[in-house]
Amino acid sequence: MKSLRTKVFWAIYGSLSLVVFVSILIYNISNYFTTRNMLHDAARSVFVDPRYTDFVIQGFINNLLTSLISLIIVLVVLYFVVKKLTDWIVKPAEESFAKQQDFIADASHELKTPLSVVMASADAISPTAKNKKYLENIKEESSRMNSLIAKLLDLASTEKTDENYLTEGNLSKTVELTALTFEAKALEKNRKISINVQDGIICKQNENDIKQLVEILLDNALEHSIEKSSINLWLHKEGKQIVLEVVNEGEGIAPGDEEKIFERFYRADKVRNSKENRYGLGLAIAKNIVQNHNGKIIAKSQNNKTTFKVVL
Repeated sequence: MKSLRTKVFWAIYGSLSLVVFVSILIYNISNYFTTRNMLHDAARSVFVDPRYTDFVIQGFINNLLTSLISLIIVLVVLYFVVKKLTDWIVKPAEESFAKQQDFIADASHELKTPLSVVMASADAISPTAKNKKYLENIKEESSRMNSLIAKLLDLASTEKTDENYLTEGNLSKTVELTALTFEAKALEKNRKISINVQDGIICKQNENDIKQLVEILLDNALEHSIEKSSINLWLHKEGKQIVLEVVNEGEGIAPGDEEKIFERFYRADKVRNSKENRYGLGLAIAKNIVQNHNGKIIAKSQNNKTTFKVVL
């Protein structure tokens, strides 16, 4: 919601500031031509006091200085007025968003207890020829529900941060250690992970969320890559920016879906994702994590290769 507040503020403040600036600019241009005409007329007249020219020029300079001071004062006053206006506009949306997040978190917590009872009860029942099929259905659907609840809780947690959310840490170490844990999973799926991490990248991070970000991106790459292909992960610095990239070969992102895939519950292939217990929350969580680190994430597909790029 901080990004929404910032966007609304700069949209209003920028528009009004532009109107004020253009108005003062037009006034001073008009004043310039008026002054020039007055000086031109004075130059052709033989009965004009020589001090008149200095008087006209000084008047133009005074008007220019007055306009500049007025512009500064108006912009400062406008800043505080627009800030109050932005608070008034965004506050209802923030309250609604907060209630929504509280509902998701509370509902997820409330569902976990009865679901745990159902799962425990299903495990405790001895399977027979008659009930085996039903028990398997209960366990499978309970597992899917448990996965969904966990994702909802993760989503809710990434949308609530405090001032201690970010701490200085070794990003290179966090990313590399997390990526290494995926090598075995990649081998099981007949794929390979290539890890290229620049050493010693230090920045403000939330270590647990960065781990989750890497896990989401690599898991997504594994699911949408072809067999015997290589998944490449890069972490490096480009000037003052830190860039994390995950590239896989295989199923690409459909044109027009590059931004939609980061929306909650968005699934390009709904049938396939339902069977694989994928609810379209992973990339939404990844986007929240990146935004909490004051970064941006983009996705693109080209020549049968899909790239997820995070810039911090």
